[in-house]
Amino acid sequence: MKEVVPHRKIELSRDNKDNAYLNLCLAVRADFLLTGDKDLLEIPDKKLKSIGLNRLNIVSPNKFLS
Repeated sequence: MKEVVPHRKIELSRDNKDNAYLNLCLAVRADFLLTGDKDLLEIPDKKLKSIGLNRLNIVSPNKFLS
């Protein structure tokens, strides 16, 4: 297993602690972030795209499974 170290520091979420997840998603080019966190779920796709997270879909686990 390889350790991932994000190279950019994104500050997009209302909750500053959540930005670490966005940084990681950018570093690994994630397609999905599954969360129940409202601060992350409410980030508009337009803002995600503006920082290079073009493929990222932030969804709740229930929505992902349906």
